[in-house]
Amino acid sequence: MTLRGRLTAAFLTVVLGPVLLGAFFVGSTMAAVDRSRSTERLGLRPPPCVPVSASQHRSRNFRGEA
Repeated sequence: MTLRGRLTAAFLTVVLGPVLLGAFFVGSTMAAVDRSRSTERLGLRPPPCVPVSASQHRSRNFRGEA
């Protein structure tokens, strides 16, 4: 491998690698923020999470009967 090839590979690894990773993380963060704002604007609220204790979970069958 020539010196030019090694320098090119080092440049791509050191400079472009973190830039591409940063762009991926910024894109995924922006998508999450956009989804959150859309949900908020449309008034769509997810159902509240109600914690179920282990004893309640075991005492119920699939139909919700005790």
